[in-house]
Amino acid sequence: MARRKDLPRTTGTTCPDCGQGMDDATSRVFWSGTVVHCHGSSTAFRAPGRVLENPHHGHVLYAECWKCRGSLGCDTCNGPLDDVLCTKCVAWGTPEAFAAHGACENSPEMVRRRGGRRAPQYANYPVQFRQAWNAQMERDNEHAPAFAAMYEQYRRALEVNPAGARQMASAHLRKAIGKIGRSVMDDVNDANEDAV
Repeated sequence: MARRKDLPRTTGTTCPDCGQGMDDATSRVFWSGTVVHCHGSSTAFRAPGRVLENPHHGHVLYAECWKCRGSLGCDTCNGPLDDVLCTKCVAWGTPEAFAAHGACENSPEMVRRRGGRRAPQYANYPVQFRQAWNAQMERDNEHAPAFAAMYEQYRRALEVNPAGARQMASAHLRKAIGKIGRSVMDDVNDANEDAV
């Protein structure tokens, strides 16, 4: 009968603030990358019902919200860099998140859902956020002619063979539609803001 190897309790990665070992070899949980000690965030967007103990650990500690100066927590409690949202002021917390999503919608329905809170619009965001958005729009606009050609091809295919056209609606087409849709939604948000 083979002997079971004795595994070390930790592999050496520890939190620099509290000294807690991050890896547990017996349960085969291994921490990779840097460790940050996070005290949590009351403004972080979380899935309903998700409970995190505070303090906890993550890989990236985010800066405070540019608008309300509230803590945005870390990647464990507020998600990846391009999804960091401050729920208190309904503002994207990183330039990457603003570039990926654009300003939050301020339609009458969305303002009502948020209890009357209006989200800041493009002009209200700091300069580095707007620069990230503009750079993303330039990259998206480079693909606009290709998108238009794909859309025309899809429209013709729908006329000839609807079932085949549905197969053509690949992930690439949906991704291109999403990129172009962001710039269209930006125009719609501006129009809604002017109407309200």
